[in-house]
Amino acid sequence: MATGSLTQAGRLESPCVDRTDRICYPVRGAYWITGRNCRIVLRHPGPMSETAGKWSLRQQVSFRLQVRSKIEHEGRTFVRSDSTEEFTGKYEKSGVIGLWLIDRFFTAARRLLMPRINQLESVLEIGCGPGYSSQRIQGWLPEASRFLASDLSIDLISNARRLNPSVGFIQQSVYELAHADRAFDLAVMLEVLEHLDEPERALRELQRVSSKYVLLSTPREPIWRTLNFCRGKYLTDLGNTPGHIQHWSSSGLRKFVSPYFEVVDSAQPIPWTILLLKPRRPDGEG
Repeated sequence: MATGSLTQAGRLESPCVDRTDRICYPVRGAYWITGRNCRIVLRHPGPMSETAGKWSLRQQVSFRLQVRSKIEHEGRTFVRSDSTEEFTGKYEKSGVIGLWLIDRFFTAARRLLMPRINQLESVLEIGCGPGYSSQRIQGWLPEASRFLASDLSIDLISNARRLNPSVGFIQQSVYELAHADRAFDLAVMLEVLEHLDEPERALRELQRVSSKYVLLSTPREPIWRTLNFCRGKYLTDLGNTPGHIQHWSSSGLRKFVSPYFEVVDSAQPIPWTILLLKPRRPDGEG
């Protein structure tokens, strides 16, 4: 397969997209690649000179979709966070305490929705990942509700379909949702916003497709990083989880979404912030 390459200066040279929609680059040094809808793929802790000596030009880094023209020289690391194993591991390998925290997260999210649950005849989940959250959401909804879930990764959707055979799943980008304006009573996006390099664009799409409510969650900083650091995770990145490129405190998240939504209710199960939102409309629109 033909590939592009990285120069020592950290510039892109001739990226090539193969038939699986993956953009591939050989590794010649330790660089950090950031971009829309992509996540980093290879971790190597050594300095650039050491890395260049250990990784041949035939060893490739690959990730889905597109990359910014900007490549930032970190001299330290690539990090993989787009694999199915990465996303399923959060639910399958979190240990007793981790699973307890996740259960508290979903309990808090459910409590926000339950007073309004009979208003939700149509629900869209964006960024469903391997389908564990979809399984929870479907269990909360009235039997007559229409529930659709989506993700950018076809591999994650395949996993989600196996886990939830009665749920409809589609592949789509949060930046370009394939739905009419106000098509769903509720749009749900859990633990996605922190991964996006254009979060405002995603919020505008959520605002557009939702007729009544949006349920949104992100990690709560600095608690999230602090807990990671205390358990010895991601120490070189000061506790930042690989793939998290946006960071909000609870108050910061409220402020960030305020141009697009009113906060109806909220919950703060450690270490997350969950907001139930109502879309703002231009003057004169209902």
